[in-house]
Amino acid sequence: MAAPPAFTVAPFYRMDRSGNLRGRSMVAWRHETERAQAAEGTGPLAAMAGELTEGVASIAPGRADRLARLLSRLAAPPSLGALVVALLFCLPLPLLSALAPRAAVNYTLHDVFIPIDAAWRSLQGQHPHFDFYTPLGVVYFWLHGAAAWLWGMDARVVIWASLLALPPILILGAVLAWRRLGTLSAVLLLLMFTALVAAPTFIDGPPFLVAHLANYNRLGWALSSLVCLWALCGARRESRGWNTAETLAIGGVLFLLFYLKLTYFLYSVCVLAIGCVITRGLWRRAALALAACAAGGIVLELLQPGLLGAYRADVARAAAANTVLMRGYAVERAIEYNATLGLLACLLVALALWLLPARRLAVLGVAAATAGSVLLATQNWGGFAPPLVVLVMILAEWLPQGAGPSRADTRAALLTLGVGTAVLATLPFVLTQANGTLTHVVLARGGGGGGHRVDDGSTETFRNMRWYTNSLERYEFPRDFDAEEVRRWGLKPQSDAMQAVLADGYGLIARLGVQRARIENVAFSNPFPAGLRWPSPRGVALWWDVDRTFVPGKLVPEQVLGDADVVMVPKVWQDIANSTALEAVIHPALEAGFAPHESRYWTAWVRR
Repeated sequence: MAAPPAFTVAPFYRMDRSGNLRGRSMVAWRHETERAQAAEGTGPLAAMAGELTEGVASIAPGRADRLARLLSRLAAPPSLGALVVALLFCLPLPLLSALAPRAAVNYTLHDVFIPIDAAWRSLQGQHPHFDFYTPLGVVYFWLHGAAAWLWGMDARVVIWASLLALPPILILGAVLAWRRLGTLSAVLLLLMFTALVAAPTFIDGPPFLVAHLANYNRLGWALSSLVCLWALCGARRESRGWNTAETLAIGGVLFLLFYLKLTYFLYSVCVLAIGCVITRGLWRRAALALAACAAGGIVLELLQPGLLGAYRADVARAAAANTVLMRGYAVERAIEYNATLGLLACLLVALALWLLPARRLAVLGVAAATAGSVLLATQNWGGFAPPLVVLVMILAEWLPQGAGPSRADTRAALLTLGVGTAVLATLPFVLTQANGTLTHVVLARGGGGGGHRVDDGSTETFRNMRWYTNSLERYEFPRDFDAEEVRRWGLKPQSDAMQAVLADGYGLIARLGVQRARIENVAFSNPFPAGLRWPSPRGVALWWDVDRTFVPGKLVPEQVLGDADVVMVPKVWQDIANSTALEAVIHPALEAGFAPHESRYWTAWVRR
């Protein structure tokens, strides 16, 4: 078979660019044409090269675009679904506290009797400022009385009272955040409110310190934070109905603050004044909120005539006794606990003043509210000021507005700063309080070695409470205490000593043979009436704290004794300086009208 003919390409004649007739193959002519077009930037090869270059160049910016879109979603107004998810995230912390089988305490053991005594007095129908002295308002007693009425007189009332206050705070916080903050800030804010109100730990210390004390401070911080958000951050969505509802709700918040603890109310009024200057149209709504607060006070005064005057007298008495307010220790603690958030706030204020020259007055107003919250923290011996979280979030919301619509790169950077700031401002506190709640649950279930039953089984009220030790607080005995007890306990943690002392006190009362007697404890707090479920004495203080709620030189015996039938004077107790100061005031009256009965750790004076 003959070989196939070789493949040949017939020449193709055409005029080249110089005007000469040239004969070349069609393929060669096509390659030459494409090379010329590529050199000129036209033709299919150039288009292909451009697409390839754009594809390579778009890889890195694509990631930046996706990050920018994510940040924009986090900064966008929250949807209803996002708020529902946030509320679901808030459930574990209060559920863990609510389901704890008992209340565990390992710090400031004597403090826990104050809310229990408040609940018991409320169940008896006693009224603060009339039947007993207290600088706290009636809201504190309503809350604990309601918890005791719903679930019974049990030591866990210290948990349930805080949980009762949580739902309305979360609902109002969700509404305010929905209209003012971005999605991430709204979620974090709700988590912060949950940790602030529900955690049964020491708010200013490490998470292993479990103490159900002073939840009026937690509630006051939460309510004043709501006022900050409402007054200093204008709503994104204008609605007359929502504005009116929010205004009336804030009026209720102010009413609760006034009759909870006056210092938080005064701070909130100052924040309202700042808001009237920096937030457009707020002054009308602020006036309506204050009017609603005043209307609530008038109704309460009609229901309980003379309450306002009695409350004012008790607050004035406490203010006159408080000789440690604003000393260096409290200021140092306030600066220490708020240092991180304070530095963040200073950074954001400086950036906002630079980027938002038209809003400098508003930025300075937020800065003033920030300084005020730290100042308020000094009133509580210094500590963490939660309104700082809200104020930092407000500044973070404002910053991207300084980038302008044409500076996408600057806006992305400011969004990143805002998101990071919101997380850094909130999560450490939330995680610390969550850790503390888990610590409480472990102790409540006996994970700390079983602990000490508070009264050694003498009463039903404290059946569900355990005292534990911690690694910080050590018990210090009076100098004149007998050597045998010093050798027995040495400087051991306090729970075993306090448990033995309290059990001895209940045993002494049982040996006295009195029934349903009014018992006063000459110490920081009084565990006996609620523990025995006997009537509480009238005319005394809810708690005694030297140079904080009383000055020995200004007391008369009747203010300490009230109508008590039995006066218990401890030989060992926490803050024994209170007992020493009070006993010096009442000792002549005790010897004149009471008969002493001794036990190992107590002297019980029985009225003749």
